[in-house]
Amino acid sequence: MPRFLISLIVRVLIKERLKNGKNSIFYTKSSVKTTVLMLDSSRYRGDIDILSKSDNLRVLHLRQGVQNFLVNVFLKSDIELSDITNIQRSSKIYNQHIKTLMLFRKVLKKLYSLVSVDCVTTVHFKYLPDYYWTIVSEELSVSYISLHRECNIMSPVTHNLIVRMMEKIGEFHGSHIIVHNEKCRRAFLDANFVSAEKITIGGALRMDEIGGNKLDYVNRFTTDKKKVFTLFYFPLSSSTFCSDKYNIEKYNINNILWERKGKYGCWRFKKDLFVALHTKILEMAVENPDIDFIIKTKSEFMTTNSWKFYERLLSHSNIDFKMLSNYRIEDKVDTHSLISGSNVVCGLQSSSTAESIFMNKKVVIPLFYGLRNTKHYDLFPWINYEDLYCVIEDVQSFEKKVLTACENGTLEYKINHNRKKQLFKECFGFDDRKSLSRYEKTIINTVQNRRNNLER
Repeated sequence: MPRFLISLIVRVLIKERLKNGKNSIFYTKSSVKTTVLMLDSSRYRGDIDILSKSDNLRVLHLRQGVQNFLVNVFLKSDIELSDITNIQRSSKIYNQHIKTLMLFRKVLKKLYSLVSVDCVTTVHFKYLPDYYWTIVSEELSVSYISLHRECNIMSPVTHNLIVRMMEKIGEFHGSHIIVHNEKCRRAFLDANFVSAEKITIGGALRMDEIGGNKLDYVNRFTTDKKKVFTLFYFPLSSSTFCSDKYNIEKYNINNILWERKGKYGCWRFKKDLFVALHTKILEMAVENPDIDFIIKTKSEFMTTNSWKFYERLLSHSNIDFKMLSNYRIEDKVDTHSLISGSNVVCGLQSSSTAESIFMNKKVVIPLFYGLRNTKHYDLFPWINYEDLYCVIEDVQSFEKKVLTACENGTLEYKINHNRKKQLFKECFGFDDRKSLSRYEKTIINTVQNRRNNLER
């Protein structure tokens, strides 16, 4: 297919996100506003909608399928980013890498002549399809700004994993990185992935939604029930259960089973906890038809072996979950809308549990089979904030607490607001609901600095 034709197709696929939350394919080539092209738009959650409220930014966005298609023309899908950033001329994939780079250069050069773009953004640095798009954009004087969405680096295990991932990749090839909090910033600096002047703490855009930037048009959660239980699904490969060999040895984690050819050590009772939790939720759904039981997952989780295990659990149970109108699996519904409509929330390491705390919801942490007394829990991200959560160590207590919370509709225990504020700032950076202004300022300044350098 001719390269210019690919560029035309990509131009049609790029949409503008309007302030009212709607998308439009009709927009001018250029704008007096700073034009941001957000790659992998489905990964931003509410961030893209908050950013589109800016009076000084034009927000364009594109789903990841386009980058995947372009990369897969020459490269295999199982290649990791570090394979490319550390590539040698003698590598078997070197020629494919060069061909891929040339393809992106031709496509993007034409694309940027069809629509003026000042910067491109991604939600993470680790995706190979984004790498080619962003590195070529930098070559074409279009700034690459990473709006890093991983805010939960509360556990030292997660910190070590991310630092080692960055060290393996090398260094950041873009213009700037915006992170949620100081722990994220520290991880980037510890890995020497980026210089201090190229990284900014901006807070979490989606948390502005709770204040004056509330979104009324997102995929809202709806139900005819007055009582709602929500589980933020966690896979069997969750960092709560599993660590790589480096962290297993560093923190002397025991009571494990080795997986993935001895590369990862996992808590030996993780499947027992998983099965007990989901089985109990199914049983509760049958016994309590007046309560909605929501399993909130991510689309990327639904293609994993862990999800296949969950599906087998459902199919092998004595309960036909498809016949339960009050048992729902949701992957697209807006998270804040779901939390707002819930009486009680359940989860493990997900930052959504912290968001639920801030939204005054009772959050249950299931630590069955003695997980609370293991080294794994010593490294749990919320261990220093256990007083804000409702920790449950057995299935029977779990059922009782959930049903009581659904019945009362209020918290059973008092939360120290200073502690809640401390958790919020540690996880989301700021609690002033002004993240939009910080992101806007950083993006515009980054673009302007590039322009100034080009004019010199």
